[in-house]
Amino acid sequence: MTVSIVTHIFFKSILAIIFLQIVAKGKEMQTVAIRDLKNNPSSMTKYLDEGSSVFVTRHGKPIGITLPLNDDIFSIGVKKTVAIELYKMEIISLGKMAEMLEIPKKEAMSLLNSLNITWIEDDIESIKAEASRWL
Repeated sequence: MTVSIVTHIFFKSILAIIFLQIVAKGKEMQTVAIRDLKNNPSSMTKYLDEGSSVFVTRHGKPIGITLPLNDDIFSIGVKKTVAIELYKMEIISLGKMAEMLEIPKKEAMSLLNSLNITWIEDDIESIKAEASRWL
């Protein structure tokens, strides 16, 4: 297998996992069906202009993801941008973000600090559970 095929399979698997996590957590992420995109490209650009990432679907299944072009993509790359966006959307934890980027957790914290993104070490559910014990 060539590197490009392995990379394609890896990202397709990641895409499916991300899509399922978003659905499972009840998060909103824009989707555009490939048919709609073909007939009306502005259905995609509207979301990108707003700074939203968009899943492209075929028969309700994700086949791709689009990211709005911004300085982050050019300075830190697509993989980091996707991982950070997923973290900011509370779809993955800080630990999962670090794992996805194949970096130590402390390095992930430093990356978020460098981008002025507030981070917490625990996931939201753990914090809510802890807060309810004290309140």
